[in-house]
Amino acid sequence: MSTKRVLILTYYWPPSGGAGVQRWLKFAKYLPQHGWKPVVFVPEGANYPALDPKLESDVSPSIDIWKGPIVEPAKFPTDTARPVTLCRLCRSALTELA
Repeated sequence: MSTKRVLILTYYWPPSGGAGVQRWLKFAKYLPQHGWKPVVFVPEGANYPALDPKLESDVSPSIDIWKGPIVEPAKFPTDTARPVTLCRLCRSALTELA
């Protein structure tokens, strides 16, 4: 069986704590057993409300983790330029990671 790659875009990733991080952490942990190689994109310097550094021990060294700059969701512009700004941010992040 050939290994397929899957890109996981998530805000919550260790050292973040709480319920939100568990789903993506466990997906990334167990996907390789089913023929998938996860690539995880997480924000650089995110403002996590809760921290749990112990969760970092669950992150396999074989998982590719990409970190990139983001705009904190609470700071998104509220004007009509919002969709354009988000598209530019996504395009910029994907270009840097390619």
